[in-house]
Amino acid sequence: MPAKTEAWAKPAQNQPGTGLGPSAERWRCYHLGMTRIGSTLLAILALTAVILIAFGLTAVPADTPADTVTGQVAGVEPASLTTISSLTIEDDSGREWTFEGVGTFAGFTPSHLEEHRTLREPVTVEYEETPGGILIILSLSD
Repeated sequence: MPAKTEAWAKPAQNQPGTGLGPSAERWRCYHLGMTRIGSTLLAILALTAVILIAFGLTAVPADTPADTVTGQVAGVEPASLTTISSLTIEDDSGREWTFEGVGTFAGFTPSHLEEHRTLREPVTVEYEETPGGILIILSLSD
């Protein structure tokens, strides 16, 4: 039995009993041509993916720093012993800001905030605003 030829090896020319001849040569050329087309298409696809990813990354807004307000505690509504339901702060200009707690510990307990309210000590609220205009507490600090 003759040795099998691989697609990239040159097949034997018109050897009796091998079944290889002009048709095998045509198949080899066709196969190599399709490999080149496939490689080219793969390269184009990869380049397109890189370009789309690059444009996608530039379209994503960078993380904006959270907003902060510093002022006196005007009111605290506890959700539990450790979490805040809502917090109202009065800033230096007299504007009142009402923030919502989201059921997670934000750094101060409601009782600690009541202490700040009683002693008139300022607190700083780091928050983010939802599309609906609700101010969500991210963190609190003295």
